[in-house]
Order: sequence, then C-alpha cells, then structure tokens
Amino acid sequence: MNALQEYLDQNGVTRYQVAKQTGIANTTLANAVKETKPLSGQTVKVITAVA
Repeated sequence: MNALQEYLDQNGVTRYQVAKQTGIANTTLANAVKETKPLSGQTVKVITAVA
C-alpha cells in the first residue's frame, strides 16, 4: 500500500476530503496514492495537503 494512502486510512480521511479542504484536485491526489508512486516522488504541495 502507498504510504500516503495508508496515512489517510489510519486517520479516517478520504482523498475527497483533502481535495475539498486544500483545493488540490482529486485527480492529483488519486495519482499520488497509486501503488507505483513512492513517497519520495511526491511534491511538497501534496504531502503538505495530506498532512
């Protein structure tokens, strides 16, 4: 499982909720939580939004 998706699951937050609260597109977040996308490949904007 992708580290970002695992973090969201542990905190009971959906990608949709993050998108609504931060203005980051849900599509961007969906791409960020793909199994093939390592945490080191994430942008600061995405990591900050999820945090």
